[in-house]
Amino acid sequence: ATASFGENIAVYSLQDSSSASSPRGDFGAARQQPKPTLFKTAPKWLRRPAGATFGFGGKLLCFGTPAADKPNPTFTIQATTIATEPELVRNSAKFEEVLKSQAIGPFCQDKQTNSGAADQSVWKIMKILSEQDPRKTLIAGFGFDATAIQSCVHQKLNSDDDSVFDANANASTQEEINDLIQQSLVIGDFSSAVQCCLHANRLDDALVMASYGGPELWESTRKEYFKRKSSQPHIKLLSSVVDHQLESIAQQFDVDGDHWKQAMAVLCTYAKPGEFSSLSELVADRLQAADHPASTLVYMMAGSLDHAINSWAADLKKTDPKDYQSGLQQFIEKVAIFSSIVNKPATSAELATLFGSYAELLASQGCLEGATRYLDLLRSHSEAHGSTAALRDRVFHAQGLAGEAPPFPFQKIEVATQAPTPMNYPTSAQFAAPQDPTQVHQHQPAAAPHQHATTQFH
Repeated sequence: ATASFGENIAVYSLQDSSSASSPRGDFGAARQQPKPTLFKTAPKWLRRPAGATFGFGGKLLCFGTPAADKPNPTFTIQATTIATEPELVRNSAKFEEVLKSQAIGPFCQDKQTNSGAADQSVWKIMKILSEQDPRKTLIAGFGFDATAIQSCVHQKLNSDDDSVFDANANASTQEEINDLIQQSLVIGDFSSAVQCCLHANRLDDALVMASYGGPELWESTRKEYFKRKSSQPHIKLLSSVVDHQLESIAQQFDVDGDHWKQAMAVLCTYAKPGEFSSLSELVADRLQAADHPASTLVYMMAGSLDHAINSWAADLKKTDPKDYQSGLQQFIEKVAIFSSIVNKPATSAELATLFGSYAELLASQGCLEGATRYLDLLRSHSEAHGSTAALRDRVFHAQGLAGEAPPFPFQKIEVATQAPTPMNYPTSAQFAAPQDPTQVHQHQPAAAPHQHATTQFH
């Protein structure tokens, strides 16, 4: 097939050399096309006796016809792989083996050894990155050997020369301390850095570094800090709060003056609900032992009803007799309100006696309903219940209340009585004439039958 500038394509056949694209002559007249000659086989001159050609993948194909004198000659084709760069082939095969076996480390080491200066650092980093924990190797490669740094710190801490960690050391010594701390931080050895700070008395720096070194390092550093600062009151208080040693505050505060207020404020702020009462009682016990007037108030804060009642009862005994009734009224008010607040019953014998006295005082003033309320509070106390039984009975019947009456306060006793003996009085004649004394005789009264009666006392 051929193409011309006239935009014509001519197609030829081996059996017909005329062009199939030009059916007309030069002047447009139809041209008679000869009938093509059809060949049954290709001409021998068309066959190439031998040849070679290159194909994709480095292949070389060779073909040819063997000698004609050989019997039954056959056409042969031979395919051959031609490598024009044998060194590349060898390196590629070797690299494929490395990838299959995952022997990356030795390969990188070999490349680092045989490479130029520009590529040595590249293959060195690749070898390090191929390791299981490359970061430690990178740190050592950067010049920070963890073992060497820890050994240096250990030697400094255990040396006899304490001037290295003296806070007033010169600039060069301070620079040495800073280098040790900085190197320890670079390799992540917070423990060594904290030890250097503690030996240099840099407590603040030690606390900050210990906060990143784990709970154990933080705990030990914090204790060391509190130990060295224990002479300062606010640090001592902070130590008790942080370690939750609130009992030490309750047992060690100064009982003089108003220092108890600070102790109670700390307990109110930091004590747990289940331990506040017991800790407050410790404070109150110390105040009471020192005869401090605030002991009763602290007992109240602790919710200790019995201690508060005993204190109020002791104050009532000191009251002037002429003010006793007013003092008793105030005592009852305190007990009743505080008992309601703490939601606890008061059952002491002394309190029962005072409640009975107050109820009797109310009854004498006509306040029978109030007297009944306080008498009812004493029902659970057996001693007070017995001593106020008569008052309870009288108050109940005086009010004319409906319902079951309280038990009769007295014991019923059967009493046996005798009939009266008749008397024989002398007549006027007997008064007029004296009788002989020898004739005087005694009159024996006749025995009267016994009668039984039962008397009730109200």
